[in-house]
Amino acid sequence: MKLPKSWNDISIGQFIDLLPSNFKDKNEVEQLIHTLKTVSSSSVEEVRKLSIRDAKEYASKLTFLQELPTGKAKLEFKLKGVRYKVEPDAQKCSAGTYITTMHIFQDLEKDPDLVNKNLHIILAQVIKPTYFNWRKLKREYKEVDIMELAKLLYEELPVSIAYPIIVFFCKLSKLLTPVINDYSTKKIEEVRKELSLIEKDLKDGDGS
Repeated sequence: MKLPKSWNDISIGQFIDLLPSNFKDKNEVEQLIHTLKTVSSSSVEEVRKLSIRDAKEYASKLTFLQELPTGKAKLEFKLKGVRYKVEPDAQKCSAGTYITTMHIFQDLEKDPDLVNKNLHIILAQVIKPTYFNWRKLKREYKEVDIMELAKLLYEELPVSIAYPIIVFFCKLSKLLTPVINDYSTKKIEEVRKELSLIEKDLKDGDGS
């Protein structure tokens, strides 16, 4: 059985399958089976064929799972030959993107695992593939379908890269709150103006 040696070998999808909520109501043996099945990509049947002794021996080689990845967030990385860049500047990304992301952060009180369960969704909001524009001699963002990107990140991005970025954004979220509030205020004001114009048109129509 081939086992991962570090978080470099664990994808976001595998990480989500290893969250504590997936071990509820499972006894020790069932937890071993679930863990080994997830990290080795083996089938349940293949893992169940192992003796308890062998299963525990394999599990003893996964001690790195007990501590989450640490280190500085990589705001630029390569995945499947494509260079991706994280955009931490709220002014350069759409307000809608940050609202979507921050709503997940704000709902943490309801579900502490909400961020972890949505790692790929959050990252797809703030990560974009880049290409080199030879005419301008600089690297630029390339538009991409967010759901397709989220699927790619779920299946392929190592947690060693993903988790530090999420920690970075959790810390940054407090700084982004004023930006989100400002955007919301402007949108409300725009709606009010539109309603005022509609109301005026209706009144003018009644008087004609």
